[in-house]
Amino acid sequence: MLDQGHFRQALTVVTEVQATEFKSLINELTGDIYISQGKRSEAAIAYATALSSLEQSDPRGLVLKLKLDDVAGS
Repeated sequence: MLDQGHFRQALTVVTEVQATEFKSLINELTGDIYISQGKRSEAAIAYATALSSLEQSDPRGLVLKLKLDDVAGS
């Protein structure tokens, strides 16, 4: 969907997922969608929310920190 520019549809699909075990992943994908739209501040919020819902030992935390740093750096 993102590669075709269907940002609104992508956000709808992502936000319809109700499973709490995917909360972090959902927020990360939401951030990625916002980045694709050029909405950097919204992406930063989504990435921070994703990071805060991870356990400290989760290796995805490193990726989320990189994404947050990238958003903050520009």
